[in-house]
Amino acid sequence: MKPYDNHFLSMELENIYPSQTENLVISSFLEGRSPQALSVLSGVVEETIGELFRPYALLILRFKFAATLVKILKELNFFETGLCAELPTLDFEVYKKSAKQLKDDLIQPFLLLDKEPFKSAIEHQKLIFKIRHYIIENIEADISLHDVSKYVGLSPSYVSRIFPKNTGVNFKTFVNKSKMEYAKQLLQNGLSIAEAMKATGFLSRTTFNRTFGRYTGASPSHYLQQNTIKGEKS
Repeated sequence: MKPYDNHFLSMELENIYPSQTENLVISSFLEGRSPQALSVLSGVVEETIGELFRPYALLILRFKFAATLVKILKELNFFETGLCAELPTLDFEVYKKSAKQLKDDLIQPFLLLDKEPFKSAIEHQKLIFKIRHYIIENIEADISLHDVSKYVGLSPSYVSRIFPKNTGVNFKTFVNKSKMEYAKQLLQNGLSIAEAMKATGFLSRTTFNRTFGRYTGASPSHYLQQNTIKGEKS
């Protein structure tokens, strides 16, 4: 196959398995909707078999699926990529006789995500998504571990233990970091320091300034001044 043929083939496959489709597959698995994800992957394989039955096309699709699997594993904090070894060596002579065998072999590694230890990891990830949603929706409140634990129906000790394992930071750090990111956005959009403080649930200006400095490296007033200067220059 000539180089320019490879280029056009890659473009064809991009139409069949574009990034938005891959993102749908990843989010579906991470949110516990594996049947939907598997259905999308099956459709991609069937379309490839039907329109692009060429060995090189299948090889590219195999690599694309492997990349999707790696992204899912990283989201689950499984940084090793051994699961990708489950992707088969493609036997094109067999697949010419059995398209079903081809689809089954390409989809097989993703079925392992419904088994341990990946199944538990996905459940933990769903819990983290739910906690993050609560924090974002209540960013103006004084968010406590007790409130979040009550919201997700689990004990505070369990949440405090599972949260850093899946995010890399403890619960309080994540809440404060989220609040400071929001405060930065508000200041960039022209709100005053007092307004940003109130919108992120702080009652003390001293505590807000100290927390802001810890997570941004600058005081609110200095940050506001820097962004005002940048805005004037632009």
